Amino acid sequence: MTDANLHDFVAGPVIVNDYSARDVQIPQTQFYKGKSFRTFGPVGPYLCMLGAGDMGALKDFRLTLTVNGEVRQSDSTRNLVYGPAETLTELSGVHDLHPATSSRPARRLAARWRSRRPRCSGSAGSCRTG
Repeated sequence: MTDANLHDFVAGPVIVNDYSARDVQIPQTQFYKGKSFRTFGPVGPYLCMLGAGDMGALKDFRLTLTVNGEVRQSDSTRNLVYGPAETLTELSGVHDLHPATSSRPARRLAARWRSRRPRCSGSAGSCRTG
């Protein structure tokens, strides 16, 4: 998988609220169980479909978490250690990736997400949760 053929494998970004049970996670010194309870990781409400020419936008999404109007986290996918193609290539070595498989490489808790070129099925300019 490369940036050139990413559109063959990725429909687009979706918001995932990545919960952690720190009381489980920290004593066990690993993340899997503390992030894997049945209700953890709700997805949606929108899947922002991207065309082949829009895949480059995945490398420059701004992610912002606000709580009661106060910004708690703000970052860009530009700062990820590995890009989408590299991440999915690595994951495909240890997981079977089938149509409709979701992946959460950014691992950001986001209450509000905006892109420069949104194509969301909901609002015209931002996708929101919460």
